[in-house]
Amino acid sequence: MKKILISISLAIALFFSGCAVKQDDNVIVKGMKHTVNTPIYVGEVLDKGAKLAIILPLALVVKGVRTLKSEDNNETKED
Repeated sequence: MKKILISISLAIALFFSGCAVKQDDNVIVKGMKHTVNTPIYVGEVLDKGAKLAIILPLALVVKGVRTLKSEDNNETKED
C-alpha cells in the first residue's frame, strides 16, 4: 500500500513539476499546479531568508574589520 501511495505521489509531483502554467491549461489544472507547487515556493523564500539572516551580519562584521584595519594602516607615526 505504501508503494502505491508513493508512486501516486511521485507521479503527481512529476506531472505538476515546473509549474509552467500554459495558456492552454484549463482553470482546474492551473489551480492544481499552483496548489501543488506553493510549498516549494514557500520553502525557497524561507531558504533565501535564512541565508540572508546568516550572511548579512557576517558581511557587516567583515566590512567593519576591514574598515578598522584600513584606518590603522593610514595612521602616520610622528617621532
